[in-house]
Amino acid sequence: MSAAIILRHARVMCRGFGSVPVVVGVSTLAPDGRARRGLLTIADRVSDDGSGQVVGRAEMLSVPTADVVTVTRGTVLTVDGQTRTVREKLLAEDGSLCELVLAGGP
Repeated sequence: MSAAIILRHARVMCRGFGSVPVVVGVSTLAPDGRARRGLLTIADRVSDDGSGQVVGRAEMLSVPTADVVTVTRGTVLTVDGQTRTVREKLLAEDGSLCELVLAGGP
């Protein structure tokens, strides 16, 4: 499949039912001129603190990678009206989607 088709599918998925608005800086628009949206979930994350594994919960925002090119660790976003800071940016699957691990949530 071409990259354009994959990106189109990623954007449709992230703009569907259950999606939330995402503001980067003051920009509410994705590069295609439409509203930037993503899928917000809360997931368990397993990490190793040196003395054993620790399970913690984290907010994860799935968005098309092409819509958040400038986002890096420490970037402040507004997700569904709430201010969040990006802790990590992880590519998912083939790289057309990324998962932003967020801090500052409930």
